[in-house]
Amino acid sequence: MKSVVKLDIDVDRPELAKLIADPKSSPKWMDDVRRVETLSGRLGATGSRYILVPKQGGTPFVATVVSRDLPSRLRLSLDAPRVTVAVNMQLIKL
Repeated sequence: MKSVVKLDIDVDRPELAKLIADPKSSPKWMDDVRRVETLSGRLGATGSRYILVPKQGGTPFVATVVSRDLPSRLRLSLDAPRVTVAVNMQLIKL
């Protein structure tokens, strides 16, 4: 299955990349995430792993930063017991 999410955000691309690439800011823009817990590596660096702790009753995901090419790209892998999600973010200036 493939899903594509497109958003127009009125902010400079470097600033947006900085916010999206910082896992600690995830609860600010991911409605179902309560907090982030570091598992390994420097949080947000390539190869680092962290848990996206959900709000009430959700499934926790282990996120792995696959690659960073900021301010244009960020790739993550999100793993839960019965699902794996590949996230490929592409930040394009309009």
